[in-house]
Amino acid sequence: MQHKKWIVGGLLLVVIAGVYAQTARFDFLNYDDQAVVSRNQFVQHPFSTTSIKWALSTSHSGYWFPVTLFSHMLVWWLFGDWAGGHHLINVLLHGINAMLLWTLLQRMTGSPWRCWIVAALFALHPLAVESVAWIAERKNVLSTTFWLLTTLVYVGFTRRRGIGQYVLMLVLFALGLATKPMLVTLPCTLLLLDHWPLQRRETWRQLIVEKLPLFGIVVVICVTTFLSQRGQGAMAENEWLPLTARGANALVSYATYLQKMVWPIDLAPLYPHPYLFGERAGWPAPRVIVATIVIVLLSAIFLVYGRRRRYLAVGWLWLLGTIAPVSGLLQVGQQAMADRYTYIGLIGVYVLIVWSIADQIQTRARLRLPAIGLTLIVLASLSAVTFTQIKHWHNTLTLFTHTLAVTRENATAHTLIAEELLLIGRPDQAAHHYRKAVQFNPSDHKAHNALGVLLHKRGRTDQAVDLWERAIAIDPARPDPYANLGDIYRQEGDV
Repeated sequence: MQHKKWIVGGLLLVVIAGVYAQTARFDFLNYDDQAVVSRNQFVQHPFSTTSIKWALSTSHSGYWFPVTLFSHMLVWWLFGDWAGGHHLINVLLHGINAMLLWTLLQRMTGSPWRCWIVAALFALHPLAVESVAWIAERKNVLSTTFWLLTTLVYVGFTRRRGIGQYVLMLVLFALGLATKPMLVTLPCTLLLLDHWPLQRRETWRQLIVEKLPLFGIVVVICVTTFLSQRGQGAMAENEWLPLTARGANALVSYATYLQKMVWPIDLAPLYPHPYLFGERAGWPAPRVIVATIVIVLLSAIFLVYGRRRRYLAVGWLWLLGTIAPVSGLLQVGQQAMADRYTYIGLIGVYVLIVWSIADQIQTRARLRLPAIGLTLIVLASLSAVTFTQIKHWHNTLTLFTHTLAVTRENATAHTLIAEELLLIGRPDQAAHHYRKAVQFNPSDHKAHNALGVLLHKRGRTDQAVDLWERAIAIDPARPDPYANLGDIYRQEGDV
């Protein structure tokens, strides 16, 4: 048995490497990669006193993640500006996560083959591509490594009750939160694991008290993250976005994640929030109603039948709980949802599905071979779709050209494509995309300013001045449109 485990574990790693190896030829993106890595002077001068102080004190989009920044520094020290090296480190972490997940599930359940299938689904599903193929999203794969290590130590603690293990668990958890704050739900997932598969006999009160230090760390991180995001304007949408709109988006997001898990098509790095872009009309009422029915119905089914088969309730609550902080109830950023949010969340659904099917097969031996065949077909199909999806991440132009093909009214995609077109000397096409960005997001000061610059170069100064004045009205603190207007007035002699 142990020999077979090594073989199938190695096979999974080989498949992961084969699917993701192409990223070694990919570039840095003009989408967080430059700000975090490729044009970041602190990352490119790693481990100096100034860089260390910066990593420990800075936040990006309102998140504090010094451990991630230190990892970027280390990888830059190893590979420099070769983007392929940075990509391959993400792939390595993804492979480690798959092995850690397989190990963790085996230790808790003692069912190696079921656990291997869950790990394979986690590793090869196209929804994981965003977390792995995006260098700046290192924080997602690395924080998951700390998540799984923390949980592994916790499982050991429940069996031996050593103070050293508990302290190690707290340290790993703190490092994980310093990698990405999304680990705030980890203490709740430990309570779920207490219910199944650990099936601990302590009372709920005892189990909660046992985890109070973890919850204490969570409270500190939540407060500081909230204040940081609010201070940087990352949560400005909440000031006018009604709670009903955020609730509707959360329900649609959950339903869409399940849909894309089953049928992973039209995947993109940014799904524009319908309440923030375009006509700002929000999700169509029929879609919200259907999503609500789906989520409520599945919740009722899994919670009722979960009394007998605990993995049903645990798997479903794992999904709902781990995605809750980024479901949109507290809107952060411009996205309605994101594939990267499912990286840890879908583990619960994979367990739910695999255990349900395996339990049915256990008493029906004639179904075993068809089930094995179907499993191999599913994994092969997911690998093929993932391989194709990864190709879109080759560079900024390929990624966001694909994004425009699968999303609607995506102002950010138009802006990023326009910037890339300017770099390769295609200003006419860039102007077209800037116009689209301004149309779909009238509050995009960056697109207004850039389009004004292009029109000014064509001699259409009046239109350029109008765009710069609108950019100033949108955000009076941005210097570029002021400088552009100053140049115009100076050229006209209006000192």
